[in-house]
Amino acid sequence: MTNGESSRNKGFPLIIERLDASPNPAVEVRETLPDGTEFKAVWSYLRQSGVAKLVTVHFFDEDW
Repeated sequence: MTNGESSRNKGFPLIIERLDASPNPAVEVRETLPDGTEFKAVWSYLRQSGVAKLVTVHFFDEDW
C-alpha cells in the first residue's frame, strides 16, 4: 500500500494502490472536476487488454 503522490498517476494524488487486488490491480486517486468538486476515482488495470478502466467514483462529503 502506497500513499502520497506517484509519478505514474499523472499528477492526481494517490490515495491507495492495491496491486494484489483480485481480479485486477487497482488504484484510488483524488481527482477534481472543472468546477472544483473533488472526488475519489477507482481505476483498475486490465492485464489482458493492457488498459486502465474506470470502476467507480465516490464524491466526498463537504466535511471530508
